[in-house]
Amino acid sequence: MSSNLYVPFALPARILGRVVRETRISLEEARWRWQERISRFWCYLKPDGVSSRMQILSPKGLDFQFFHHRTDQSLIYALLAQVNPSAAETIIAESDFYRSHIWGLLGSGNMYLGQVIDWHADIISGYRWDQRRYHKRFYPAPFPGGHDIKFPWELSRCQHLVRLGQAYWITDNEKYALEFVAQVQDWIDCNPWPWGVNWASTMDVAIRAVNWLWGYQFFKESKSLPEQFICKFKRSLLTHGRHIYHNLENRSGITGNHYLSNLVGLIYLGILCPEFKEAGKWREFALNEIETEMFKQVYPDGVDFEASTSYHRLVLEMFLSATLLARYNDHDFSPEYMKRLEMMVEFIMVIIRPDGTAPLIGDSDNGRLHRLKAWHEPEREWNDFRYLLAIGGYLFDREDFLCAAGAELEEAIWLMPERVTPIQQPHERRPLASQRFEHSGFYVLRTDEVHLLVERGEIGLGGVGAHNHYNPLGFELWMNGYAIVVDPGTYVYTADWSAREQYRSMARHNTLCIELPGFAPSYPPQNLFSFQRLYTVREIAWNTNRQFDQLVLERVSIKNNVTVIHRRIIIHWKNPAIVVLRDIVSGTAAVPCFFSLHFSSALTVGTLSATGVNGLALTWSGNDICNCTVLSSSWSMTVVDDWVSPSYGVQHPAKTAKFVNTRQDFSEPLDIFFSAPHITLRHDDGVWQEIQILLSESTRL
Repeated sequence: MSSNLYVPFALPARILGRVVRETRISLEEARWRWQERISRFWCYLKPDGVSSRMQILSPKGLDFQFFHHRTDQSLIYALLAQVNPSAAETIIAESDFYRSHIWGLLGSGNMYLGQVIDWHADIISGYRWDQRRYHKRFYPAPFPGGHDIKFPWELSRCQHLVRLGQAYWITDNEKYALEFVAQVQDWIDCNPWPWGVNWASTMDVAIRAVNWLWGYQFFKESKSLPEQFICKFKRSLLTHGRHIYHNLENRSGITGNHYLSNLVGLIYLGILCPEFKEAGKWREFALNEIETEMFKQVYPDGVDFEASTSYHRLVLEMFLSATLLARYNDHDFSPEYMKRLEMMVEFIMVIIRPDGTAPLIGDSDNGRLHRLKAWHEPEREWNDFRYLLAIGGYLFDREDFLCAAGAELEEAIWLMPERVTPIQQPHERRPLASQRFEHSGFYVLRTDEVHLLVERGEIGLGGVGAHNHYNPLGFELWMNGYAIVVDPGTYVYTADWSAREQYRSMARHNTLCIELPGFAPSYPPQNLFSFQRLYTVREIAWNTNRQFDQLVLERVSIKNNVTVIHRRIIIHWKNPAIVVLRDIVSGTAAVPCFFSLHFSSALTVGTLSATGVNGLALTWSGNDICNCTVLSSSWSMTVVDDWVSPSYGVQHPAKTAKFVNTRQDFSEPLDIFFSAPHITLRHDDGVWQEIQILLSESTRL
């Protein structure tokens, strides 16, 4: 039977599904509201009836091992002082901001939240969610946006409680313990389950539970934690665990970082709260599931399947944290699981540039599980992933990981202080070879002078593309110590639907944008976390040796019987450092197309001064960094004002070079050479001739 016969029933089926879902939610809500009324009535008659103390101490034989103990206090302080003499000062300063209710969230800059924290508001727009609304009735801002549900979620992840705990250990000052008690107690009072926006996302419930448990481990011996508070705190953690277990984010058939966070939350609660009667069930379920998820969510080449370097960082952080906690408590994962985890760390090592920063391909929303380091330069937290190499280095006894991590050992110190000591001089970074990640479609072409990350254009999350950007054959270039060509970033999600569409569009990336007939984005957009894929990509050639790297990729786009083929040739000549980009377009019909180069906001972009040479001179603070030479007469070039977003909620002015095919007949390729300012490209030069041979061979393939 033809599948076309089912099309007329698609819309009624969706409507029926929505009606069934809304009816179920309404029945759930009515049930909980009646139960709440009965509980209040019972409390009125017998106040001790529902608030009787639960057992606080772990039953005999159910003790657990945390990452560190109070006895490690002096050791950790000494290690921090060795690694970063200003670490303690930075921790205390940041903690004092939190004590004063000053936060910087998702690009907001430091803002005072008031004497009483409003856990239900977007601090940028002022929008406030109803705290008495049932948790399943919350949705992000509809088109066109205007407020961001991520703000109350981010605040209520309570990752700052770790910082308060660290300051308490460093100073032994009870003011941090008192603030921990005050904030947690206020959160519980202002967010009764199951009402309010902060129960709407199971992922954020799980991350909050993890950070509450981290904070409690710092303060549990403090005299400022009365038994009444501990009972209330543990009761809320029990509620968190039950909510996670009964609202797992695995209903859609494809599981990703949200479901992984659910499992990590249950592992933490199942191990660190053995007094809960469901603890054993949560622990065993989550430990089994997380092993399965490793092979669902991580490709055989060790890369997370969501096509985002920042989400790879988040997923790896969650896997490492849960794995270490489980191993401390006598759980052994399979050798295959541990090998795949080790490969995830290897990917981080390869994509990190020589200056320690990482390219931000795909979505980047500042997502973390726990933030164990206080950053002296806060903005660097979002593109410096080296702390994961330190953790992986000590976990897997990999000296190359530690060499690449350098001095970024602070997070490893809090997770495994006994492994980090004694600290010698920072490990010297070793040169790494260029590498291809076959399954995920990433290519890294590198030397000490050049780091080029290329994305083949796979659609992540099993073809859904939730955190993809439309970036087939796109790239980022770091050269001579500076980021040159960058991915424009993410900026925001549903707070501004138009900005979201622009930042993830093909036109905002370093690739060829082909305007196929009959295709234009729909407004309002239907879904900001999925893709309509109109292309296929294949690898034509990949060769790497001591002299050069050669990468040839081809994208085929088809729409309304029009086929357009984009072949991208990248030659990385290693000595002297030259990167060559050739774009060749062919097809069944000439269609408008253009190519963009998005430059780092730190660069000043000017024209080359040499007579008869078309291109751009890129400088930083008056210093010549890189020349971008264009060798194609049929492609016009203009430099326009634009924006790049280095982290969520932040955008900086930058320059973008746009290249347009003026002939629209695809007769001439676009050739762009990137080189150091002192390198002169001459036709009689041997290197030039060898590069031209490689380009010719790559064109004929």
